[in-house]
Amino acid sequence: MAVTVVTRGTSDDCNSFEAQGNSLWLRMTRSGAAWAFHASVDGSWWRLLRYFALGNEPADCVTQPESDVRVGFLAQSPTGKGCAVTFDQISFRPSAPADLRDGS
Repeated sequence: MAVTVVTRGTSDDCNSFEAQGNSLWLRMTRSGAAWAFHASVDGSWWRLLRYFALGNEPADCVTQPESDVRVGFLAQSPTGKGCAVTFDQISFRPSAPADLRDGS
C-alpha cells in the first residue's frame, strides 16, 4: 500500500491505494512551503497521494518556507511475515513542476 506520513509534532498517516506487483515509484516534491507526494505503478503516470504545507506553525509555512525538514523512505510489514525491500534510482532535481498536482 502507498502510505504517506507527515509529522508536525504528531504524525498522521494517509493510506492511499494498494500497490499491485513488486514495484512502486515514489515522488516527493517541494515548492516553497507547498509539498506534494505522488506514487506511480509504472514510473510514467503519477497519482497524487497528498498535497500540504509544512512548517512549525501554519504561519511559518508562509514566513519561513525554507525551514528544516527531513524526508525519507521506509518499507514495513506491520501484519505479515515481513518483507525485503530495495530502494533504487533515487535522485534529486533542484526544480519542481509548475503544477504540483500534475500527474505527468
